[in-house]
Amino acid sequence: MPDDCANEHRTGREKDKWGHGDTRGIIGFAGVTVGSRRVSASIPQGVIVDTAKLLAECDHVLVAFDGPVAGLSAMDSLAARLRILVGEGPLPRKVKRTDDPFVVLAYAATIGPSTERAVYAQLCRLEAETAGVARPAPGVLDAFAHLAAAGTHITVVSSLAAETVRAFLVMHGLSEQVRRIAGRGGPDRAHLPPAPDQIAAAMHADAVPAESCMFVGTAPADLDAARAAGVSTFRYALPSPPAAEPLAAQPPVSWFEALTEISTARGSRWKARTFEAQRRAP
Repeated sequence: MPDDCANEHRTGREKDKWGHGDTRGIIGFAGVTVGSRRVSASIPQGVIVDTAKLLAECDHVLVAFDGPVAGLSAMDSLAARLRILVGEGPLPRKVKRTDDPFVVLAYAATIGPSTERAVYAQLCRLEAETAGVARPAPGVLDAFAHLAAAGTHITVVSSLAAETVRAFLVMHGLSEQVRRIAGRGGPDRAHLPPAPDQIAAAMHADAVPAESCMFVGTAPADLDAARAAGVSTFRYALPSPPAAEPLAAQPPVSWFEALTEISTARGSRWKARTFEAQRRAP
């Protein structure tokens, strides 16, 4: 465990024992506390921070399912497929044009409870179908093993049904590293994870204070919800490959290398700043 990240001045594409590349990012300035442990009083411009070690210092890491865990696709087509069930008559303009399946579900509820149940059951089936063909995020298995070995508790947070998320984790060998799943428990849109109250509930279930937690997500709304719950965040974003470089020639990207931005939550022990992290060139 590093006492002071300002001592990390190494360069190059070193491999750790988990086979990750250089997971250290360049961070402009920070006075960072992870949990109750001070990582660095002041990190000047250009100092390298090991993002894998930094995340492993957290007692509890909450990870959004879509992006950091699974590469979901074709989710935009769910609303169109659900509209078939409610399209016997003229549809309101909002329902006709939306890509949000929960707008269609809300309209189904105005028709009647049996229609709402049928549309929600179909939504769950379509989500399970989409997740069933999704691929795990690059390096997520090694990353979760690294965090679990460090004693960090992992919760996967998703607006999908918890059963769908659990099936994906089991299928891809991730279930043993994940301590909890915070997924959708029903059709009520007001309680869709990762809403701030759902993130807070996941933290309370693990009995870990917000200042000892970190949220990893891709969608801005998810990151905002985590910060609203008092949790600092890492933004997960895979780098765009060069257009001229064939896919087979591209080097594998470590899961930790995709953590490109760290942002502090209001009221947390981390200073209220946003840090841009990027990989040091080899």
